[in-house]
Amino acid sequence: MTGATAQPGHCRGAALSASCVDAVECRDKYGFATGHDDLDGHIAAAQMHLPATARDGDARVTLGMALVDWTAAKDGTVMAHGTEGIELASDGRIARVTGFWR
Repeated sequence: MTGATAQPGHCRGAALSASCVDAVECRDKYGFATGHDDLDGHIAAAQMHLPATARDGDARVTLGMALVDWTAAKDGTVMAHGTEGIELASDGRIARVTGFWR
C-alpha cells in the first residue's frame, strides 16, 4: 500500500478507490480492516506511529499475487521491516493484503 500511504488523508480515499476493490481486506498483527473507509483508518494509524514507511526493493509479481518488502522508520531510525503478501483481483486492483512483520 505504499502509494496509498504516501497520500494525505483527503487524497488517500481516491487512491484506495482506484487501487483496491470495494471489499478489500488488510490484516497484520496490529489489525484487520475491510473496505476503503476501514483501511483508510488503518493506514492513518500506521502513519501516526511509523510516518516513514517505504517499499524496500522491487515488488515480486506472479499469477495474481505480489510480495512487497518494506521498512518503517520514525525520527530517522528504522523501527520495523516486513513483507506484504498481496492478492490481486481479476481487474488488477488489490483484493487482500496480509502483512508479515520481521
